[in-house]
Amino acid sequence: MKNSLLLALLLVAQFAWAQSDKLVKVTGTRCSMVPPKGFVAGKSYGGFEDIKTGASIVINEFQTSYQTIVDGFTVALLQSKGMKMISKETIDFRGSKATMICVTQLSNGITYVKQMLVFGNQQLTVLVNGMYPEASKAVADKIKTAMLSTIYNSN
Repeated sequence: MKNSLLLALLLVAQFAWAQSDKLVKVTGTRCSMVPPKGFVAGKSYGGFEDIKTGASIVINEFQTSYQTIVDGFTVALLQSKGMKMISKETIDFRGSKATMICVTQLSNGITYVKQMLVFGNQQLTVLVNGMYPEASKAVADKIKTAMLSTIYNSN
């Protein structure tokens, strides 16, 4: 009996673990990603959310060039929108250039951290925005890992 129960638990654990590593299509976009454990599909946007931490990942697609979007993320423009630039760096993403941007923003008395992954080409840009309250920074690495798992399907 103990062995049967142990075997059943191991099988369930393997299934649950495998589920967390699967790409999930993001509603309303041509993207898929592996969402962090505990995140569910957003109800009114393309992305995922964690109700417990107040964290979310939102994906937007723009019919404009990657460079135009990246060049728009200036310290002055962000400040005018109530955001503070923490970092902006070019990274290698799936064999192409992408940009990671990190900002903070105060909203309703809560400071939020926004990690943004921007990638694309001359015709299309994808903006993956991972947001969480600064007090929930333990979720930061999980969000970044999920963001970097994003795949754009042009078909």
